[in-house]
Amino acid sequence: SYTAPAVATVSSGVSITPKAVTSTASISGATSKTYDGTTTASGASVSGYIAGALTGDTLNLDTSRVALNYNSPHVNTTQVAGATAIAASGNSSILVGSSSWGSLASDYSLTQPSILNAPASITPRMGIPMATISGSVTKMYDGTTSAPGATLSGTVNNAITGDTFSFDISSLTFSYAFSQSGVNSVRVAVPANYVPTLTANSVSKQTDYTLQPFTIAPATGYIIPVVTVSIPSIAPAITVAAPASTASSGNASTGGGAGGDNASKGDGSSSSGSGSSGSNNSADPAGDKSQ
Repeated sequence: SYTAPAVATVSSGVSITPKAVTSTASISGATSKTYDGTTTASGASVSGYIAGALTGDTLNLDTSRVALNYNSPHVNTTQVAGATAIAASGNSSILVGSSSWGSLASDYSLTQPSILNAPASITPRMGIPMATISGSVTKMYDGTTSAPGATLSGTVNNAITGDTFSFDISSLTFSYAFSQSGVNSVRVAVPANYVPTLTANSVSKQTDYTLQPFTIAPATGYIIPVVTVSIPSIAPAITVAAPASTASSGNASTGGGAGGDNASKGDGSSSSGSGSSGSNNSADPAGDKSQ
């Protein structure tokens, strides 16, 4: 019999290096969006392929970790340097679709694709102003239609979070429909070029919005009538004092007789005498005799 000699096994440092493959990719999909305050290009995508795989292997380019962003969050205008392109960032990877050899993604070495920027744009966001007349819409009658106490309160709908608008009333004129007292309506005419303006703490630019023209409904107001009170002229009362009495302290006495009236001023009493100047009432026993 024959016994084969033992074969010595010698271990040596051997390895299999990954097979290098190349890839090509580009940006596609929607390259324009309405302003939303971000640079995220959610409507765009990256698509590509891998070249150089073994025959029998199907390799796909996985771009799920590639981010796409606009180069600015703002609308590009002559006043603001806004978005003009979408750029890709992050790495792609190999995804084995099928393999006749049982290949793994790690059996390949991927050269990252060079993804060119895609021309892109951001369009202005449509803002919808809503405003009402507020402030004081009541005044005392002054013969005019001016409404000096009125002002404007409003907001802009469809604005992004963080944006607030102010309504400047310096170019607006508020007026009553008529100048007479009573229930009235306060109106304001809005110029065609009037727009609410972004406040300083907003994240956007004024050019990031297109604001719709808007009208403002009249507000019910009131003009208080001026009440004129006529006070009649009243003549002052005049009090006249009665004069003091001027009556004589004596009494006049009337005497009768041929001698006429004889006033006696002795003790204030009148007496009838039988003297020559008095009245003689004696009866002649012989009857009327002539003297």
